[in-house]
Amino acid sequence: SLEVSSRWLHPSRGDIVFSEFSSMIKENQLTKDYLMWMIESCFMDLSEFTQQQRQPKVSIDISLGEHVEPNVLYALANKIQTTDYPPTRICIEVLDSALMNLNPKTRTHFEKLHNVGCNIIADHFGEGFSTIQSLFKLPVDAIKLSDELIHSAASNSDAKRQLASIVKIAHAKGLRTIATGVNSKEKLLLLKHIGCEELQGSVLTPPVLKEALPWERIK
Repeated sequence: SLEVSSRWLHPSRGDIVFSEFSSMIKENQLTKDYLMWMIESCFMDLSEFTQQQRQPKVSIDISLGEHVEPNVLYALANKIQTTDYPPTRICIEVLDSALMNLNPKTRTHFEKLHNVGCNIIADHFGEGFSTIQSLFKLPVDAIKLSDELIHSAASNSDAKRQLASIVKIAHAKGLRTIATGVNSKEKLLLLKHIGCEELQGSVLTPPVLKEALPWERIK
């Protein structure tokens, strides 16, 4: 699987990761503009992948705050409808706290995307106020466990039991679990032991440019 990630190639500071400039986007009220640009850029890449007869599963994060713009969801739905990329190969990541604040119009957009086959992922689970039980009421297919949960579980036995319990409950309700911040072999083995299906982090692969994707490792 691939996750869309943007970088800022600054003329003097060089390569800046998204987490270092995302606050500037929000402070300057450019969230919608950024997300629209990101969706447009992403689907240009997906069109190129399709021409190369490649259709990997791709995750797109569409939330930068506590709310989701209906116009962003509409733009995403329109791209899915007007391209040949299979909706079942597209994952839409949303902050779990933003999922808790969906208004009726936005929720309807999510349900339509879910119904055509898109996977909805509750991102940064464990940092907000949502619980597994609250997510069961939403069109969610997976939870992405926060770096903080993973880090705590690797060094604290109580946190490890808590994480294992979250994974077990999620599985019992049919949700996939995805772990982020997997930057050591110890965390990798821990997460495999408790049954987390998908792992993401530098111990597996660092971020790479589109031109350097290791296609031989991607199904």
